[in-house]
Amino acid sequence: MMTIQNSSLSILIAEDSLTQAERLRFILEGNGYEVQAAKNGKEALAMLAERQPGLVISDINMPEMDGYELCAHIKSDAELAKVPVILATSLSETRDLLQGLECGADSYITKPYDEAALLNAVRRVLEVGKVLPDENTLLVSFSGESYRIGNNASRILNFLMTTYDLALEKNVSLSDANARLYGEITERERAEERLRESNDFLSILCKVSTVTSETIEMDELITRIINAVTSIGMLKCEPGGVIFLAGDESLHLAGDTGCPKECREEHPDLPFGTCLCGLAAKTGEVIISMNSETDSRHTIHSPGISAHGHIVIPLKAKNGLAGVMCLDMAPDTQLEVDGRMTELFVALGQQIGLALDNARLYEETRKSSLHDPLTGAANRRMMDVLMEKQFSITKRNNGRLSIIMFDIDHFKRFNDTMGHAEGDKALAAVAHFASESRRESDTVFRYGGEEFLVLLPETPLSGALVVAEGIRSAIERQSPVTVSLGAASYVEGMKQKEELIVKADEALYRAKQGGRNRVEI
Repeated sequence: MMTIQNSSLSILIAEDSLTQAERLRFILEGNGYEVQAAKNGKEALAMLAERQPGLVISDINMPEMDGYELCAHIKSDAELAKVPVILATSLSETRDLLQGLECGADSYITKPYDEAALLNAVRRVLEVGKVLPDENTLLVSFSGESYRIGNNASRILNFLMTTYDLALEKNVSLSDANARLYGEITERERAEERLRESNDFLSILCKVSTVTSETIEMDELITRIINAVTSIGMLKCEPGGVIFLAGDESLHLAGDTGCPKECREEHPDLPFGTCLCGLAAKTGEVIISMNSETDSRHTIHSPGISAHGHIVIPLKAKNGLAGVMCLDMAPDTQLEVDGRMTELFVALGQQIGLALDNARLYEETRKSSLHDPLTGAANRRMMDVLMEKQFSITKRNNGRLSIIMFDIDHFKRFNDTMGHAEGDKALAAVAHFASESRRESDTVFRYGGEEFLVLLPETPLSGALVVAEGIRSAIERQSPVTVSLGAASYVEGMKQKEELIVKADEALYRAKQGGRNRVEI
């Protein structure tokens, strides 16, 4: 018989390392928590069957049952589902976060354990876990304020906040490292010229560190980085530059300032080893090219682009290559690259690489909170926000707004016949072809199950019918299923967006009653 632990001060640790477990116990008990420890997930489940704690902290890599399995078991058990789970991870890859979200974890902490970060995560999760009278919402505390959000969204938001905190912490650590470097340089009492150069280098690093700490939005971050680096006088760069992000075997153009259109068209994707940027990515070394016309390594030449020089800097993060930054110089610029200049390039590459890696992680985590992971379509949370906004604008201006609702015909029969794996593929295909058939201003949402909704701003009913028919015919031609669609438009006097949804749902019902694989209004 399970004992329900009323106090949130009781914590169960699942950790196969005795050293790590004792470290956790020392920190938690020293802050007033009651701690029990299990050597693996299987033993932790047995202890949970006897006594329910206020919180579970689990390592991921354990024998017999790892942290993901343990978390999944807890969240699938009706009696244990409300027990919050924090996963301990080295956070080496993005999939660590995504797997944690998938198994239902409430937050994560990184190893080695930092006392302040650990206690902050524990307090945050215990506070989030306090269910409000409405069991469909949770109380989430962040920066001294409380927010009510949906149950599933709260976990994702918790992960997003933790990721954002870690990104800022890493940039602050870089700033602290630069300050320590300044102290070391001034203490060496070098000659006046050498001291001036050292101070110049430090100023550059601090400037770039400040820039990378000001935003974590990828597009804005890239623009700020390029502007900051090209303003460094000793590099003798022309205004503007390009930043690529690294994939498995190639570079992808992520952003630029002042880059000619011809150049962008020539470099959307660049295999490792190709031209100067690909070569820097492959070797991990800074490349200085004085003249694009005479340097044999410069293998891609854009029409209409005159001779120029390059500084190409690999951008490195904790897990390897994050990308490459390419800066332009006037041809045959005399740039003296000594040991100190090389150190500057390496430091810039590491500093910028870490900032880009953090921004990419933040971007991926944020996207996962607003999109359905199976189909890639925007989710209900995003639909509520965008549709409420468009409905308010349309109502205020007495404008035009239409929606389309559609679902897959005989989807249960398809699932029963073909299997759920094929059903998942069909859902993803339907979302893909619907997205391909929409206009740029339209948004496809997964409404629930096999049902989808398309939001069409500034669109009359006649325009919605054209889009709906395009979706229907594309899915019929290219997927193993068909869909029935209902379209509806805003009419004066509607007070809430739900009225428009009801009208579209009624039209969808008529399409099904009329034989399916058709559009109705």
